[in-house]
Amino acid sequence: MSDFIRSTSKAIILHEGRILLNRSLDVRRGMYYSLPGGGQHRFEPLEKAVVRECLEETGYRVRPVRLAAVCEEIWNSAEYLEKYPEYAHRMLHIFLCTLDETVPRHTPTEKDLNMLDCVWIPLDALDGLTLEPALLQGCVADVVHGTAPLYLGTQWMD
Repeated sequence: MSDFIRSTSKAIILHEGRILLNRSLDVRRGMYYSLPGGGQHRFEPLEKAVVRECLEETGYRVRPVRLAAVCEEIWNSAEYLEKYPEYAHRMLHIFLCTLDETVPRHTPTEKDLNMLDCVWIPLDALDGLTLEPALLQGCVADVVHGTAPLYLGTQWMD
């Protein structure tokens, strides 16, 4: 197992009452929806990482508004630990973002693992969807409307 803890920047991108999510599919979870974003590069500020990752995955340029939440994922699954050791422990820094409408949408250049596409979903239609990180399930509105960063806790994954 790696001693590495992966630092990631994720985005809650809101536009006209909708949130942009990566729609993904895998055998274990079936269809699920995740926040755009990904790994922070060495010496890269978190805010720049979220802008870069969103552009790569979705084609949209975003503007971080504020840090909205922090959580971590730690995997227990021996199979996952062996297959993806660099992802076995992740810190997720979730930023509330808006679209930079001065820049036209580009073609996405890099999809997330298991990602099919990105979709706009009304905020009030999130119930019943499987979200990642799982700790966001049922509290997206709290994160969006909060005035201080929210620590969501640790998600132990099997």
